[in-house]
Amino acid sequence: MEGSKLDRLIPKAAYRERGRTHIFPSPSSLDWFIRSNRSALISGEALVIVGRSGSLVDPLAFDEVVRRVLFNRSAEPSKAGSSDLASELASEDST
Repeated sequence: MEGSKLDRLIPKAAYRERGRTHIFPSPSSLDWFIRSNRSALISGEALVIVGRSGSLVDPLAFDEVVRRVLFNRSAEPSKAGSSDLASELASEDST
């Protein structure tokens, strides 16, 4: 039922606070992930941009996109000077 998909939409801050802080340690790390993966999140029906009032996420779809991005990153060969996602997210927090 389509209504149930709409009922799942929550503010992005609520998504992070509901047990995702081990992946997104700060609000800025979630923002960085959204900026870096916006196209995949929108096409995966995980993210709805609501203008200046913020963004809404479908937690089930968002989790799936995060999972896919993390697994795809894990499968990529290591590059000199590259770091893992957690390190990148942490460095975003310090900026």
